[in-house]
Amino acid sequence: MQALPTGGLRVGTTQGTQLQARAVFIATGVGAFVPRTLKLPGLDAYEGGQLLYRLDESPRLAGQRVVVHGGDEPAVQQAIACATAPAAQRPARTTLQHRRDVFDAPPALLEQLQALRTAGRIEVAIGMASRIVEEAGRLTALELTPPRARRCTCRSTCCSCAWAWCRAWAPSPNGAWHWSANSSWWTPPPSPPACPASTPWATPLPTPGKRKLILSGFHEATLAAFGAAEWLAGHKLPLEYTTSSERLQGLLGVAAVRN
Repeated sequence: MQALPTGGLRVGTTQGTQLQARAVFIATGVGAFVPRTLKLPGLDAYEGGQLLYRLDESPRLAGQRVVVHGGDEPAVQQAIACATAPAAQRPARTTLQHRRDVFDAPPALLEQLQALRTAGRIEVAIGMASRIVEEAGRLTALELTPPRARRCTCRSTCCSCAWAWCRAWAPSPNGAWHWSANSSWWTPPPSPPACPASTPWATPLPTPGKRKLILSGFHEATLAAFGAAEWLAGHKLPLEYTTSSERLQGLLGVAAVRN
């Protein structure tokens, strides 16, 4: 995106399309959802190797000691999938690690989890992961701090791979947010509804008390559209409705319905 000397902006796409506009709205929402990572010193070095935030049905799991971290439905599902995988793909041991022995999943999954625990096919390790244990450059265990107890060790592998499943996903602002917020032409607007006519308008940033709802997005889009239109016009614009404004009906190509 480039600011033009004559006013307005030139926007280019990756496909080579060039667009010129007097106002541009950037609606990134809360960003793309990414795994909520484990915050343990030194753990990031194993991501993509021994540490994965998404497990597939790869035969690489066969014979390994798998630690699934989390207490929600995806974590429970992943632990069950590991413990019930075909023999050629099944880990040697599956451990479900969570801060407490309470899991947030549908009753059917919890019943299946309990049956696998009773049968010894899934072990449950309770406690907060506090640090990693390494041996010869390999991730071998997670050290846990159980509730009201001394620290213990959750052994993750005796072979070559340890695996972890992230217990949750969190939104992360994508690249558009960063480059837009740092560009010279970007001017964050004041909290709605105030918008001085001399201030270039951009889509509203999160405001105090905002709720992360689609309804809030429609509201902010309306405020942004009115703010941009009034800034471009240089004066306040009347609020019109498609049910009563002949001008809007003409622009839309529809005829008013008369009783």
